[in-house]
Amino acid sequence: FPLTTGTPRWKRLTRALRKRHRRERRECRALRATHLRRAFTGILAQQSPIAVNRWAAVVVGMHLLARPTELTNLRRSHLTWMLTPEPHAVVMLHPLKKGPEQTPVPMLIAVGDGSGADAYAALRRLEDVDPVVGAARAHTPLFRDERRRAPSVPVISGWVQRVASLRRPAEAQGA
Repeated sequence: FPLTTGTPRWKRLTRALRKRHRRERRECRALRATHLRRAFTGILAQQSPIAVNRWAAVVVGMHLLARPTELTNLRRSHLTWMLTPEPHAVVMLHPLKKGPEQTPVPMLIAVGDGSGADAYAALRRLEDVDPVVGAARAHTPLFRDERRRAPSVPVISGWVQRVASLRRPAEAQGA
C-alpha cells in the first residue's frame, strides 16, 4: 500500500533513515543564512560605507544566486524600490550565461525579517549609508570597494569566503 507523508509509519521510517545515515553526510561548506546572521552581529555590523557595500554585495549575491561577475556589472540604476502592492526591491540582473542580446531579468527582493540575512534590509542600509543621487545612478556601481569603483571578481569572492569561514562563537572559544 502507498505511504503518504502524513502517516506515523512514514514519519518513523524517515526518522530511522536519517538516524542511520547521519554519519555518512559530509559537512556543507556553502554560505548559509546562519553564516550571514553570525557575521552581521559580529564584525560586519559596522556603519562605514565600505562595510555596508561589502555586506550588501554578499547578502544580495546570495539572495539572487548571482555570480560575482553579475554583481560587478550592476549599477545603482538597476535597483528600483517599489511600494505597491507590497514593499519590495527590483534588481535588473544581466544573466552571465545568456547571449549579449539577452534583456535584463527582474529579480524581486521582498521585505525580510531585518536580520543579517535580509537582502532588502541590506539594500536599504546601502542606500542610507552610501547614497547616490540623480543622474549619477546610471554609471555608479551598485556595490563599491575602497576606491569607490565596482569590486573585482576575486574581491567579491574574498568577501563571501570571509563570511563563510566564520565559526560559531562556541567553536571559536574552544568549547
